[in-house]
Amino acid sequence: MSVSIFQPKLWNDRWDDLILDSGKWNTLTGEVVDPEEWAPPARTVWAQVDEIEIWPDNPGGGMTRGMVREIEKRYLDHKGRIIVLGDASGNQRRSSSTTTDWQIIGESMRKFINPMILRGLIANQNLKEGRTMYSNPAQRDALQNANRMLMDATGKMHVCFLPDSPLASGGVAGALTGLGFKADGGFDTRNERKMDRDIARSHFADTYKYFAWWALPPASFSADRNDGTYSAGLNSAEDRRRERDEFNERTGWIF
Repeated sequence: MSVSIFQPKLWNDRWDDLILDSGKWNTLTGEVVDPEEWAPPARTVWAQVDEIEIWPDNPGGGMTRGMVREIEKRYLDHKGRIIVLGDASGNQRRSSSTTTDWQIIGESMRKFINPMILRGLIANQNLKEGRTMYSNPAQRDALQNANRMLMDATGKMHVCFLPDSPLASGGVAGALTGLGFKADGGFDTRNERKMDRDIARSHFADTYKYFAWWALPPASFSADRNDGTYSAGLNSAEDRRRERDEFNERTGWIF
């Protein structure tokens, strides 16, 4: 199981030309510089700050429960808001479990400050029965947004990744640069069947894909309040823009 973590950070487009070498930033001419002194921040981008990979033999447990324990271990003292999003298939209950992955995540997120849980697009909702069905964004829309985050039509990038992954698989950056594609445009998932830990994982690419689709509207995931029970549908472009503007106003983040 794979998780990537992003935060909004100040950025200057001139930093695209810097090279990280042995923990120091160099210009193209070899000058060692402090990025913020060399070119002061001018706008905000999404920066990857962490990535987590959980295997079945993880000391804290495997699968979803092992993942939430690791997130709690690293970020429970974090004072900012946490937003969790991912694959809508996590809403399905396995025959071997009485709870879904998203229910496990919801229980954990109650320990954090004002979390937002994004289970997927609302595909079908019955308020009388208290039943909601979720789906993932269309493959083409998600991949288009993922590409736009890397570089938009004006040549600007809106995301940056860890310069050095702590994982043998290469994490998110390794997945995006090392994976092939299927005929339908989706990531080649054949590596997921292998237990080799130094192979690029499509699950890491998916974490970025879902994040990019959320960070760049027009559509939106549904947002669950921190009690894990309330779902507010945000399927239209107008709903998504309004939710984004309110979020920016509360946090000061612009994206």
